[in-house]
Amino acid sequence: MSSYSKIGKERLASLVNLVTNSLDLTKTQVRIRGGIFEELDNLRERYDQLDVLMGERLSELAEDIKCLPKFMHKVRMMMIPSVGYFTVVNKLDQAYLDFLNENLPKHESLKDSNDEDVIFETLLGDSLDKIGWKLCFMSESDIYF
Repeated sequence: MSSYSKIGKERLASLVNLVTNSLDLTKTQVRIRGGIFEELDNLRERYDQLDVLMGERLSELAEDIKCLPKFMHKVRMMMIPSVGYFTVVNKLDQAYLDFLNENLPKHESLKDSNDEDVIFETLLGDSLDKIGWKLCFMSESDIYF
């Protein structure tokens, strides 16, 4: 006797019907259809609105960044999956290099420092604190808040 006959045709058909009606198989990925699980529907709706919310947040940041050095006036939002959204500033811009060249000589303690985080925090820590920004990390090309 096969497993199929042990389950029963009606129960198996019911299970297949439930799965088929719950999943959206028309895309390249399997997705649970809307209306099946309310919490998932709410999360999906919030996720779909994130780009709009991030655009609004960038507009709000325009006032904050006025007190920061010129190289930080061009910000963008970046989403890193499983980590979150960051405000990002490009540090390959000439304005960043000009800022360093102008400000590093004013700080004797940074003269021999190669620690970019320490340099950045020393030069901008107070300004960032005033607007509530926190340096998260740096890459070769960007600064993430």
